[in-house]
Amino acid sequence: MILNVQEIPQGRSPVRFTLDVETVGSYLRDVDPVYGEASEPATVELEVDRFKDNLDIRGTVTLGYRFSCARCAEPLSDARTVSVHWTLLPHAALGASRLSDEEEVELSADDLEVSFYEGQEIDLAALVREALILELDDTPSCGDEGCPHLQRSLAVLQAMTTDDDIDPRWAQLAALKGQLKKN
Repeated sequence: MILNVQEIPQGRSPVRFTLDVETVGSYLRDVDPVYGEASEPATVELEVDRFKDNLDIRGTVTLGYRFSCARCAEPLSDARTVSVHWTLLPHAALGASRLSDEEEVELSADDLEVSFYEGQEIDLAALVREALILELDDTPSCGDEGCPHLQRSLAVLQAMTTDDDIDPRWAQLAALKGQLKKN
């Protein structure tokens, strides 16, 4: 979705669009390959406040997606609403004097919240991609409490292995461990 700055009226304007499943899927895989595909198109609902050429954009991105748990590799799905906020100023607002390579410039916390655009067009889809990369967990899992699938898998694996299944390279260490248990 391309936003033309000159076509936005001064004041507040709603902007709503959807991103197709393939596009959202590619954004998710940019976060981490454990993300599979989008389960539905993403809905982007924004409010654009324009004062001269300065833009303050706030809103939400709602998406559903599939992923593999980073702990147990179990296929899962989730839906999420991500809050977004961008303050965009025209590149000319920097001024040529502030762009000197030799001079150090100290940034405040507010400066880190501002981005700049060139020309009259802003690619909102690229901003959404950036927001998803920053917001989504790069190691999604079954849950914060632990991974129930992993616990079951480990229990089954432990039941399948016996002390006789020791790698020969570790045999001497296993023998020492056995002696320590006896003492």
